[in-house]
Amino acid sequence: MRQAESLRVRKFKRPFDQKTFDKEKKEKLEYLDPRVVKYEEKSFFHSNESQNFEGGTFETILSEAEINLCAYRLLTNMQLKNGAKESAKILPVSIFPPLADEALVFYLLKHEYISEIVPLHSRSCHKDNYKPLFDKVMKSYSAPTEDIRKYYGESIAIYFEWCNFMAKWLLIPSIFAVALYIHEKIYGLTSDSATYNGYYSFAIAVWAPLLVIFWRRRCSELDVEWDNYNLTVSKTNLRQQFVGEERTNPITDKQEYHYSTNKRMMRYVESFIIATPFIAAALFVMLGCLNMMGYSDQDDFFYMKFFADLSLEGGFFEKGSLMAFIPSIIMTGTMTAISKVYEPMAEVATKRENHKTKEDHLNSMNIKKFIFNFIFFFSHLFYVAFERQDLAGLRKELITLALVEEIRRICTESALPSFLRYGIHIDRKYNSIVEEQLDELTRPEYTYFEDYLELVIQYGYVAMFSAAFPLGTVISYVFLFFERRSDAYKIEKLCRRPLSWSTSDIGIWDDIMVILSYMAVFTNLFLFAFASSHIDGMDYTPVNKCQNSFYFITIEHFLIVVIVLMRACISDRPKWVNTFLKRVDENLRKRTILQSALSKIKSANVKIKAAGWIQGGK
Repeated sequence: MRQAESLRVRKFKRPFDQKTFDKEKKEKLEYLDPRVVKYEEKSFFHSNESQNFEGGTFETILSEAEINLCAYRLLTNMQLKNGAKESAKILPVSIFPPLADEALVFYLLKHEYISEIVPLHSRSCHKDNYKPLFDKVMKSYSAPTEDIRKYYGESIAIYFEWCNFMAKWLLIPSIFAVALYIHEKIYGLTSDSATYNGYYSFAIAVWAPLLVIFWRRRCSELDVEWDNYNLTVSKTNLRQQFVGEERTNPITDKQEYHYSTNKRMMRYVESFIIATPFIAAALFVMLGCLNMMGYSDQDDFFYMKFFADLSLEGGFFEKGSLMAFIPSIIMTGTMTAISKVYEPMAEVATKRENHKTKEDHLNSMNIKKFIFNFIFFFSHLFYVAFERQDLAGLRKELITLALVEEIRRICTESALPSFLRYGIHIDRKYNSIVEEQLDELTRPEYTYFEDYLELVIQYGYVAMFSAAFPLGTVISYVFLFFERRSDAYKIEKLCRRPLSWSTSDIGIWDDIMVILSYMAVFTNLFLFAFASSHIDGMDYTPVNKCQNSFYFITIEHFLIVVIVLMRACISDRPKWVNTFLKRVDENLRKRTILQSALSKIKSANVKIKAAGWIQGGK
């Protein structure tokens, strides 16, 4: 219970006087948003007042995720002292001296006395109040984020919240996309000649940054709803592998370990040098395979005669033959093999960057992995769109990627691992709790990267290539429906239970979506102006590509200005969140003034008593 206090969790407290409480609440509701009133009712949890909080006992006041985090904090707070006699009897602290303030558990992990720290599903599954996550997700349209948060913590809940948010924002574009498709079929149009498809691509170019803006607003709401608005960097978020020089913090005047920016910049240069050959190899494989697919001719800048001849009539990968699919398989297999070598190297490079917090380390690693995957998923699409200006070929590639990749992911992430592990019996029966726990420990660790990457890739397809394939929004909407269920099954049945962490945003992925939203303006307008005949169906039909370029530049500048204005005018925080945070700051200011006044009164009383004692002595 005392460890729970250090988490600074807020819980709803029972009022001492219900009538007075209801009266004050009614008065506040007259001028405040109900959400402000609701979340102001929460108080910091104190173990000596546990009976006053809703629930009353440790396991009912705190959620499973908070209990999980308390246990982890207890383990990581046990310090190993270099000079302790008890430690020297058991551990080789004289040979491998611990770092300053190094936790015992991290010392044991580093020197391989223990392999991992793993929370167990089975410890919670046998409780009366446990309800399987997968069953809840299957029975509801949207993922039950609050239930997920209570059991797995916010690091898992934020992913499902993002899935729900994306699905809501994809619904309206999907409806319009279906309407456009019906319009094309009725009037016998094609996607590159239907005028309304051009307008749709403009709308998507505005929709993409709006989604990011309103997602940030949603994250600010989660800051309050999940009590993370006063979140600070905790010791559990610091990397034990971080090595720095001791210095006095110029802001807080406290001692801390610091790693200079100049040294880290040199490490970033090292990371770039390590990544460059892998990225170059990936680009070469992609261009070679595109030539084998017949997407290149002698006039193209990236024409490779040896590979391109294989796609000609009589060639090994002749277009229209069964062998024409082999280059795609070669590209996928080779890129996957390069990725398997690249990722461990990227991990080594990220460790050398010596980030202080786990979040910074994870963000740096995710950027490196995303850049490689971006090349894998998008480079050939850019080639077909910009170099070849082949809208039909681009649409074909998008359909293949959207459908085949989704089927592949579900099969490789959930269906195949489940069959290999459990066979046809999904709900395996165990002879004992020990057997269940041992089985759980053999499961692979859950990694966030692949799930986040899938959503960002889908967002990129929809945002950047809607001019070529408007129905991509529909496919992404359906994909999210199955993806939530597949991921819930994977997390609960196929992976070890992840540790609970406090968060209310998606980290570096938010910045990646911002970049993709700006790229969407250029890609959609380029396809509209140069790779399709959308302009030909409008009143201002151009006579040459120079006039197309004029329309492209004019509309592109206009949309960029619109996006910048939207970002400037729409706050990242809703009004009620701003009101709540300002009230928190004001209450803190009043409390500080009150504490200062009480301290002065107490000091004055001490002085008066001292003066009286001196006078009495005289």
